[in-house]
Amino acid sequence: MIWWQKSKRFSRVNQPCSLFTLLSKTGNPAGVVGTMPQQDAASKAVVKPYLDPALIVQRVMGERCLADDYLPADVDDFKIGDVRAMKPTDGVIVVRYSVRVSETLSDSMQFMGKDKAPRLMLLHWSGTDSRW
Repeated sequence: MIWWQKSKRFSRVNQPCSLFTLLSKTGNPAGVVGTMPQQDAASKAVVKPYLDPALIVQRVMGERCLADDYLPADVDDFKIGDVRAMKPTDGVIVVRYSVRVSETLSDSMQFMGKDKAPRLMLLHWSGTDSRW
């Protein structure tokens, strides 16, 4: 779960785009693979304010991480499509979408190609913070 928008009015397209825009600000410049420990720490600091403490991420290769050990992917460019959102209950939104992304998973040094891949995002409304 990731906190984003400071309005209860949800935009199904803006949430995935916001995520990948944030990820594009981490890691190395476009085309450079691999990071140094200092870059990893800086990338974690960029995304930390947006992470819900209950965050659970399962990567494409199956590895899982929590908010405390989440190392964001180094995203160079992306294209979002096929966005579908549903609201199963008040305060919860599930977004399915596809993305073509050029990214490197820093912790495994694995380059993920630009093939279209499905993604799933769960967002919850935080009344305390007034944001998704």
